[in-house]
Amino acid sequence: MRILAIIGIVLALFIGLPLLASLFISSQVHVERTAEINAPPEVVFQQVNNLRNWEEWSPWHQIDSNMQLEYTGSGEGTGSSYIWTSEHQDVGNGSLIITKSEPYERIETEMNFMDQGTAYSDWLFEKTDSGTRVTWSMDSDMGNNPVGKYMGLLMDSWLGGDFEEGLSKLKEISEATPPEPELIVTVKEVAPQWVITTRKTMPTIPDSMTANFTRMYQKVGTYMGQNDLAATGPALSINYKWEPPVADIAAGMPVADSIELADTTLRLVKLEGKAAYVVHNGPYDNLETTYTSLMKWMQENEMQPAGNSWEVYQVGPDSEQDPEKWITEIYFPVQ
Repeated sequence: MRILAIIGIVLALFIGLPLLASLFISSQVHVERTAEINAPPEVVFQQVNNLRNWEEWSPWHQIDSNMQLEYTGSGEGTGSSYIWTSEHQDVGNGSLIITKSEPYERIETEMNFMDQGTAYSDWLFEKTDSGTRVTWSMDSDMGNNPVGKYMGLLMDSWLGGDFEEGLSKLKEISEATPPEPELIVTVKEVAPQWVITTRKTMPTIPDSMTANFTRMYQKVGTYMGQNDLAATGPALSINYKWEPPVADIAAGMPVADSIELADTTLRLVKLEGKAAYVVHNGPYDNLETTYTSLMKWMQENEMQPAGNSWEVYQVGPDSEQDPEKWITEIYFPVQ
């Protein structure tokens, strides 16, 4: 009996002491790594701000080549997200969303690992003489379970290597990426322009937007053809609201004069006045970068938005197969 008592005491100490010690271990986990990258903040920021770029540098995307990704929103900036599914035990299933995007300075994300909890990442981009200092950090709460707390003590060593690998790949890609050409913004006084439009709220998923725009332009074109109306310029669109995963957009064609529309589902809109103007060259999937730069220019030049921006498609998919040759004019009304 005495031996059993001694064994019991030993087992109690063996189990109890770690449990007692866990009370003094913080449940909060913080992992952080920094890298110096010889590329401007604009280039490095875009690699992180566009979630589709993560496939090229994220350490976890490299583990399972069969991992399935489903993007929502534009894939770029605040509100953009993706869901991943994987049969690999080191990847599993989950989702990631950009919760905050401050151009060229900061990006915050939330990663949901399903039953394994949620982690919050913070990206800081600091301009240096040689390029950009990038700091990637992650915070998570391991809860009050003693096992979780002890695992938390190992998280820095477990994830630190992944962070370093990801930053190394991010550095390689960013330094090999040519900087974007300087954005040339001018201020124009736009003469009154009448536009026949149809308006729709739609998902900001590229394929869905393409299908919606096609139907919208067909609707306007059909009406104009039936009423012998000639377009006075290229197709355009008006951005009433852009809040991924949805957008409120009108698509239309310019006409010479104000006319009365017989179709009540169409609307005649007049565009005019002072506007900040910039030309976007290339595909539409990086239009948001041009908008971000334009908004920054407006802020730096103390110009307040004074209406809904619109885009004029001088060269687009209807006339040019190569997206690199597309030309989009952006107008943003200002005070």
